[in-house]
Amino acid sequence: MHQSIFMIKRAVTATAVALVVGTGLLAMTSAAAASPQAMAGLKAGATAATAISGDWEGSYTCSQGLTGLDLTIQSSSTTSVLKATFTFYPLPSNPRVPVGIYTMTGTYHSGSRITLNPSRWIHQPPGYEPVGLVGSLSGDKFSGKVVGCSTFSVQKQTSHPAGSVVVGTWKGSYLGCVQGPTGLTLVVKPAGQTGNQLAAKFEFHALPSNPGVPSGSFTMKGYLFPGVVVLYASIWIKQPGGYILVDLAGPLPKVGRFSGAVSFCSTFSLKRT
Repeated sequence: MHQSIFMIKRAVTATAVALVVGTGLLAMTSAAAASPQAMAGLKAGATAATAISGDWEGSYTCSQGLTGLDLTIQSSSTTSVLKATFTFYPLPSNPRVPVGIYTMTGTYHSGSRITLNPSRWIHQPPGYEPVGLVGSLSGDKFSGKVVGCSTFSVQKQTSHPAGSVVVGTWKGSYLGCVQGPTGLTLVVKPAGQTGNQLAAKFEFHALPSNPGVPSGSFTMKGYLFPGVVVLYASIWIKQPGGYILVDLAGPLPKVGRFSGAVSFCSTFSLKRT
């Protein structure tokens, strides 16, 4: 019964988000129609656009509250066109946010005006719509307006952690879900061809302090970013009645410990075994 109430609560929350979060689309002028003077400016902008390339991490605020953000941006050496991947995830201070990922396209107009517009979902949580960004560069900080929401601020990352930092078996527990404290074994493996893709198995079970929790398991997919690990639920292996899938996100593990947020619950804490 508690789990069923939790499912209703999640559905209401997702609906409320869908009513508030909007998308932003900006028109782009064709390079073919531009004047020679405009083309000269375009080439200069294309050269400067390399400053925005890379991985950026931080947060933004929308109707769902403060949300973690990883923004991976690619620029062109010959045009001012940008491509990006927008990954949002829960933070311990606001765990009701799920993981979502979509691609973006945009334009480097200048260091003081960079636009990114939603393109295609990679992983869409129920009730969520993509948002666009309009921002500016200041050193290694990229910040500005989230179209239809509030503001964002991300910091450029330069490190590229090895998969071994998170790959392996982790055991511990998570809190805050309706069923109470729950045991967790998380097995993380490398996946895909890009080097930062992950696959995982999430197995939950009862703890001596809370013996009424059933056992269950599901697969996950995710990414290892320079400063954060993001994993989202994929397919049930064993689903107890009334239970729903959850996502995980947390800073890079340190000294054999991995902790962070469980979407729609609270926090998790694991130790490498």
